[in-house]
Amino acid sequence: MLATGVVDVTTAESAHIKLAPEDNLHIGSDGIRVIHHADIGKYCGWKDGRICFDNDNLPSVLARLSQIYPVEFVIVDSTLVNARFHVTFVNEGLNDILHLLEVGIPMRCVHRPDGDSSGNAVYDVYAVRK
Repeated sequence: MLATGVVDVTTAESAHIKLAPEDNLHIGSDGIRVIHHADIGKYCGWKDGRICFDNDNLPSVLARLSQIYPVEFVIVDSTLVNARFHVTFVNEGLNDILHLLEVGIPMRCVHRPDGDSSGNAVYDVYAVRK
């Protein structure tokens, strides 16, 4: 997400992309795309203690949390990937956020005691069967 200024991006395929304010560059398994007029508060609000999700699926939510906190997530149960969240967290710590996500859908985040090679915490994410 670009809040101010202009940025030129050159991809490995030598494509040139110009980003303007409120443009969000998304790089994923489906390629590279630019989302124009993206919600700047959704992507930059973490600087002010606000983390917003608006109909985001669980993999997107966990990827954003990994950008903000030194943590990695492994979704063990593929039935969780379509779970969607519409929520805003204000000044919540990671443990509180994970607890509230677990309340939202039947899932459990289990902390691995050893972390990863870079020192980040690692959580396995499981579905909870009723």
